[in-house]
Amino acid sequence: MKGKYSLSRRQFLQAAAVGAGMMMMPRFFLARAQGSGPDFDPTIWPGSPNKPGGWTTQLPPVPEGLPLDPPVAISANRAVGVPFRILNNYTSENNPFTRMIKELMGIEWKVKWEAVGEEGQTKFQLALASGDLPDVFDWAGPRELAQLLEADLLEDITDVWEATASPQLRAALDANPFAWDYVRHNGRIYGVPVIENAAQNDMVMWIRQDWLDQVGMSVPTTVEEFEAVAQAFVDAKLGGPDTVGVAASAYLNTWINSLDPIIAGFGALNSPHEGSVTAVWRQDANGDLAFDSLRPEVKDALAVLRRWYESGILGQDFFTLDPAQAVETVIGNKAGISFSPSWFDRWGVSGSMGNDPAAQWIVADIPAGPAGKHKTWSNPFREASYAFRKGFPYVAEVIKYWNWCAQLYQELDRRMHGWEGINYTLEDGVYRPIPNEDLPDQNPWWHYFFTFVGTDPLKEFKKNEQILAWAELPAEDLDAMQKYTVEQLNTGLTKLDIEAYNLAVAKTDEQGIRNEFNALATPSMITYGADLASLENQTVLGIVTGQKPLDEFDTFVAQWKQLGGDEITREVNEWWHSRSE
Repeated sequence: MKGKYSLSRRQFLQAAAVGAGMMMMPRFFLARAQGSGPDFDPTIWPGSPNKPGGWTTQLPPVPEGLPLDPPVAISANRAVGVPFRILNNYTSENNPFTRMIKELMGIEWKVKWEAVGEEGQTKFQLALASGDLPDVFDWAGPRELAQLLEADLLEDITDVWEATASPQLRAALDANPFAWDYVRHNGRIYGVPVIENAAQNDMVMWIRQDWLDQVGMSVPTTVEEFEAVAQAFVDAKLGGPDTVGVAASAYLNTWINSLDPIIAGFGALNSPHEGSVTAVWRQDANGDLAFDSLRPEVKDALAVLRRWYESGILGQDFFTLDPAQAVETVIGNKAGISFSPSWFDRWGVSGSMGNDPAAQWIVADIPAGPAGKHKTWSNPFREASYAFRKGFPYVAEVIKYWNWCAQLYQELDRRMHGWEGINYTLEDGVYRPIPNEDLPDQNPWWHYFFTFVGTDPLKEFKKNEQILAWAELPAEDLDAMQKYTVEQLNTGLTKLDIEAYNLAVAKTDEQGIRNEFNALATPSMITYGADLASLENQTVLGIVTGQKPLDEFDTFVAQWKQLGGDEITREVNEWWHSRSE
């Protein structure tokens, strides 16, 4: 990974030294917009320039043509992955970030609606029916975009994007030939793809080393070994009488506490419960795209999961839980294994350790199934996009705002670590993070962002490399935040966080099963998709829990085709073959 994706060790040492050297700079800025001297307000300007061990957050220059005067209110929906509380009685509209943006750019962000998970689809449909739409669509999925295009409600941003987007904002998108597929229509673009971190939601295996020690077993490397270990945890009742082998939810293939590494180990993937029938389409022997959920390998995987449910490896109520609720199985120390992303240490693992100081979690590679080690590939260029309602007059200003955010978030030497008293405290030169009670050990400053287009998928990977570089510097050259972070390499979760993320990035291309259909939802997907997704989910859960026979899978395959699936497949392959024409 280093040669291809990261800066050299020398470059990172130089970058870190620059960051540390900011301690030597006078504790003032040249402009109030960057938090100068007596006008410094920590509820608006980030950093702690006037305290021992503090640092200067170098904000990017205000884009040309901004601020808008008078300020302009711009509305957007907010798509939130899980419920979380913004601290200090701030709100999504009124917090240090939105105050800073209003002061700098004259943009006053307003929430049109805020939704968690699938609730957003309901609120979108209501807004579409009423015509009361936001100015900016946050994380509009392929179905939403297709519906908005069909209704002629999206702004064509092709020309303003070309004229306004910075090279930094465009770099990752322009380097990927498929990044624009979801938002391109008749050669024009109607939105900007969401970019996440590389391997953002790729699963790694989180497992309790102390439980392994108690049963005298090693980290499992195959599905057979995994089953033996998980069963040993259950039989020994290491989490009490209701111990489960692995945390799981009704969403078998999902974003946290997922079972996709087990299912994919058989050579195919079922659809996410969230309902996207575009989940995984891959080429068959004839060169056509086929829907992965229909492959017989999925049936083989379901047979194993059915056995696990019978033996108690899967919790008897797992099918009643959503992914976030399944986290409580880990936090409550009822499960000793979870297939979750690298950032799970900051949620489930930290919660588990808080409730049981003896809990020793480690991260490991996923086990190999009959087809090898495979899992869902987290495409950093998401099927979700940011788009604008037709007629919105401030598209250029929002893109300039995104240019600015890209600099602030991506350029590590700007030293953006949040707001004092909100994300952290700094007293007597000692840095301490402020956790969020709803997400233990988390209160990241980017929770306060509003409609932000990501940029470099490897930004977090590079940040981890910078932390390792800080650890090589003399302690006297580090500011309070750097010292705290370096200390966590040995005493906290930081080292585990870096280890987990680097493992996920290293394995993502090798193990990821990629969806090859990257386009807006087809007309038949909009018509039949929800019903077909429901049919699949009911069948899968019915088989695993023993409510349906295993051969019900074959019935599902036939029904899926008859109830609109064949039509969807025809449309998908029309798109697929048109790409090479």
